[in-house]
Amino acid sequence: MAEAISQPSSTPNAPCPNSWPKKNKFTPGRYCKAYGCTSSEYLRVDGGKVQSKITFFKVPKKVLENKKTLKYWASLIKREIGKDNFTLGKNSVLCEKHFKESDIVRWSNGLRLKAPKLREGAAPVLHSWVVVKPERPAPKQRSCPPPKKLKGPEGLKKIAASEDGSPVDTLADDTAPDLQTTMDASGSGLELDESGLELDDSGLELDDSGLELDESGLDCRTIDSTSEVDTVSNTITVSPPPVKISVATQTFWTPVTVSTQTTSDCNASTAHDHVYTYVHGNSQTKSDCNASTAHDHVYTYVHGNSQTTSDCNASTAHDHLYTYVHGNSQTTSDCNASTTQTLDSYKHYVLKIEAKLQHVEEECENLKTSVQNLEAQLKEFKATKFCPHSFKYDDDSMKFYTGFPNFDMFMAVFEYLASKASHLQYWRSHKNVQDSKPYQTPGKGKPGPKRKLCLLDEFFVVLVRLKVGLFNKDLAFRFNISESTVSRIVNTWVNFLYEEIPLLFPFPTQEDIRSNMPLQFSQYPTTRVIIDCTEIFIQKPSAMLAQCQTWSNYKHHNTWKVLVGISPNGMVTFVSRLWGGRVSDKAITKKSGILDLLDEGDVVMADRGFEISDILPPGVSLNIPPFKGNRAALSAAEVEETMNVASVRIHVERAIGRVKNYHILDGVMPISLTNIADQIFTVCSYLTNFSAPLVKKDA
Repeated sequence: MAEAISQPSSTPNAPCPNSWPKKNKFTPGRYCKAYGCTSSEYLRVDGGKVQSKITFFKVPKKVLENKKTLKYWASLIKREIGKDNFTLGKNSVLCEKHFKESDIVRWSNGLRLKAPKLREGAAPVLHSWVVVKPERPAPKQRSCPPPKKLKGPEGLKKIAASEDGSPVDTLADDTAPDLQTTMDASGSGLELDESGLELDDSGLELDDSGLELDESGLDCRTIDSTSEVDTVSNTITVSPPPVKISVATQTFWTPVTVSTQTTSDCNASTAHDHVYTYVHGNSQTKSDCNASTAHDHVYTYVHGNSQTTSDCNASTAHDHLYTYVHGNSQTTSDCNASTTQTLDSYKHYVLKIEAKLQHVEEECENLKTSVQNLEAQLKEFKATKFCPHSFKYDDDSMKFYTGFPNFDMFMAVFEYLASKASHLQYWRSHKNVQDSKPYQTPGKGKPGPKRKLCLLDEFFVVLVRLKVGLFNKDLAFRFNISESTVSRIVNTWVNFLYEEIPLLFPFPTQEDIRSNMPLQFSQYPTTRVIIDCTEIFIQKPSAMLAQCQTWSNYKHHNTWKVLVGISPNGMVTFVSRLWGGRVSDKAITKKSGILDLLDEGDVVMADRGFEISDILPPGVSLNIPPFKGNRAALSAAEVEETMNVASVRIHVERAIGRVKNYHILDGVMPISLTNIADQIFTVCSYLTNFSAPLVKKDA
């Protein structure tokens, strides 16, 4: 074994373990701090260290100085300052992949910078999880094509519409094609070519038919065609050249000039492919087709103050019928077949509207009935709703639920507290309570969710909880809120009332007591306060020390003991804090602070058990019933004195009885109310002062 160990040292060329060459460790240098980014200053290529071509930027100084901006930068790179030891300092860098190219300055004065810079306001907004939408290209410049020049009847109707500025009325059968018209601002003439009619400044012109009409009158010129003029009916019939137009496409044209009357009576069988009637000026045109008349296209244009009557009593056949009325004119068309069809369609439409109207009326009646039912339910709900307004005119119910004698007294106290109650900080626990909240300053509202109850209902909930002693679950059901909400409201308002209600009843001065002294105290005119102790049962604590401190030998139960002081008229003027049941009356009187409120010449009235003569301030006397001591019985004078003292001292017990009418103090108080037990008893005690005085002044 020793030989095996010494063998390596016998080899002269064996290297020492400490002198072995160390393996080169690769260090990437600076690296990007963004989440998920692997960019670094150096790369490892074929075992070597090569500098990357990625540009890195340090966090700007202004960002580091502003905590809010620094937190914003950290959120952009999906980081959180202080979490997982992450920090952004002066040596932290981010690569160029996370910045917009427009935020990077690479050139200055025409020279490329060796170390590019970030523009002011730049932020790392580009990441693998962020999709940048491409910019929308600018709209392509387009030019509007020139409007097409319509001819024929379309052009005629468009020109006429431009003169009047009114829409074009078109009457045609179901097989008639749609008319598209164009406007001509001049509108002083009518032009007809091979394709239709066109109106321009030169007048009325027919290119191939050989007819031209201007504003001065009627001028007919024949150009390689034949025409016929009827002097009786002022009707011009133009026949196109037989070479260009066949017999089947002949055109019938009737122009009428100013202040003329035209009557067209087609008694014989007439067949035309196109019929044009133009009325200009104050004229009247009547067309009576008593015989068989057939036209492929009929165009009627009325201009000025005119009346056109078309009576189709006989067999009349038109492929297309166009009628345009311009100016103050009247057009009457009596076609039995078309009129009947139109009336039938209107009758069907009217019947449909009437049926729909009847359905809407029935639905409206149903809605009215539903609204009336809902209003009745709402009225019944408001009448039976458990709220203070339900007892506005019921003083007995108001006193039963709140302890206030009537609704007016209840509202007066609420109005006194409302201005301060609107800024309450609601109780959640000792750990979650802060000294101030934003909504505790003027002009600020309550943050968080909307209130479940208004302030008036919250005040009412607290009073019902104290006076009737209803449980939180019962109140939650009555007001449609959660038990936790009831608990927060009660805890908050009890602490609030503990601070505000005693301010309404300060300890009265000696002058106030003597000026309002009842007649019953005529034998004891210097009495300042009547004191007595009372106890309330509590749940047995789990801690042994607490059990010992709260055990009462008098009640044989775990109790809280409290000292109550009243004025001669029965008003509660002093309430001490709660003490354990084993504490003596003398100890509570000494430590409660009531002795500091007494002045020289005052008399304190108490029960026989209050042996506090030695602790009273100078000049203050004690009035208690006499003791029997070792004697067999009291003297007659002592018995009478005892009866006199007891007759007036009984008022303190009556006042304590009023306090215990608040049923939250009935039974056994749970340990869960220990934190607000002092506040509950004090508030209940001072709320009794809103009732009628126990002892009247003249009694």
